[in-house]
Amino acid sequence: MGFWELWFIGIGISIVTRIAIDGLTVETFWKDNYYIEVRSKSTQAIMNVLVIICIILVGGIANGMWLGSCESEENVLAYILAAIIPACFTYVVGYSLLGLKHFSNPVSHLIFVVVFIISIIGWTITICDYNRNIETITETTITTEERKLLYFCNIPVQEISGQNSGSSFLGTGSISGKISTSNELSYWYANENNEGKYGSVNASISKIVFISNEEKPYLEIVSYSTYTKKLNHNNGKEDIKINKEWKEYIFYLPEAIMQYSLD
Repeated sequence: MGFWELWFIGIGISIVTRIAIDGLTVETFWKDNYYIEVRSKSTQAIMNVLVIICIILVGGIANGMWLGSCESEENVLAYILAAIIPACFTYVVGYSLLGLKHFSNPVSHLIFVVVFIISIIGWTITICDYNRNIETITETTITTEERKLLYFCNIPVQEISGQNSGSSFLGTGSISGKISTSNELSYWYANENNEGKYGSVNASISKIVFISNEEKPYLEIVSYSTYTKKLNHNNGKEDIKINKEWKEYIFYLPEAIMQYSLD
């Protein structure tokens, strides 16, 4: 069971405890200018135990989780302040929500404070040891896909040569003139079934590599993925979070295509 699961259980116990504290009948009488609360010893003991459980599970874990995430080696004074200030705030809030003002015995309050401090120390040590057994790895994976190019921006790159200036784009149009690179680069490629497929890509994530006219033109799609992997050696669980994914399109085109102006 995780720390936060225990913390939520503590919240449930705290609600029950507060209801019990408010619901118990308490006789009071006036003596020496003070109201004295009279409860049976068994009732008082049960209430003390419930409050102690709430302090350990709610206040102790909350502060332990906070301190367990702090780096104590960098600045000891800052770490001490990071421990004291949240602890005081937590205790004041807990004092009010649990209704600890109904406990007139000062010994009970002293016990509560001592238990609170010990629980913070205990949970902080436990959580720090737990966190040390969590390994964080950030990696980038690279995968590539190649496509056989048929046309690039209306130019039949499979047939282009240094002297080619005829017309052809799927049987129409002209291959001489300009290659538009305003936003999108259009291309046709042959899929695994040797069928012509259309594609387009933003020019900002593309580049051209010139190859000899004898080589076969193709498109290389490089996919990058940066992810963070957390290996929890405490329970053997693995959590992977994708941080960023992007692609780069590299067009390997014959040198003869340089006879066309690129705008």
